Amino acid sequence: MKLAARIPVAGRERVAKFVAAFAHHFWTGKSIGWVEVNGQPAATLTEQGKITTIVTLTTSGDSIGQLLWVMSPQKLGHVAPVAA
Repeated sequence: MKLAARIPVAGRERVAKFVAAFAHHFWTGKSIGWVEVNGQPAATLTEQGKITTIVTLTTSGDSIGQLLWVMSPQKLGHVAPVAA
């Protein structure tokens, strides 16, 4: 079972609290890598050689406009880790 917000989490403080609340789930035991998804860079979280999460972001000026977390195995099946 994957954890995800059912509605968008908006606002600097709310997003920071949301990400911090689930930090142990997202980061513990995972490696961070990079791929290109839909023509833009994305961070990957990999566990035991398998990508479990992709994170993309959009920016606006000097701030982050949106973080998009993809954790669905069906959507991650075509993404491969980039060899170092």
